[in-house]
Amino acid sequence: MVKVLSCTCHSYVLKLILARSTCLALYS
Repeated sequence: MVKVLSCTCHSYVLKLILARSTCLALYS
């Protein structure tokens, strides 16, 4: 259970980072 939760959280963080760097690339 904890492992699944950690995995979900990790992929969520990765998506946030990816979205932010995409925005930076578009608007830099």
